Amino acid sequence: MRTKISDTLALSKDSVYNLPIITVVGSCEMYIENYQSIVKYDKDLLKIRVQGGMVIIQGKNLDIEFFDSDEIAVKGCIEQVAWS
Repeated sequence: MRTKISDTLALSKDSVYNLPIITVVGSCEMYIENYQSIVKYDKDLLKIRVQGGMVIIQGKNLDIEFFDSDEIAVKGCIEQVAWS
C-alpha cells in the first residue's frame, strides 16, 4: 500500500517509510536523517537507532556537533560504520 502511494504521488521511499538517510563526508563528518534515538555515546563509539536497526560508528574523538528530532551530525575521526 505504501509503495503504491509513494509511486503514485512521486514521494521518496525514505519519506514514506521513515528510512534513514546517511551521508558521510570523507572520514571526518557524518549526517544521519530520520534517526530514532541515541543509544550509546562516547568519544570512541556511537550507536544510533534507526528504522530497521542500528548504525554503529567507531572512531576517535567522536562528537555530536548537532542534533534535533530528525537529524544528527557527527564529527571526528570516523574509522568504521556498521549496520546491525
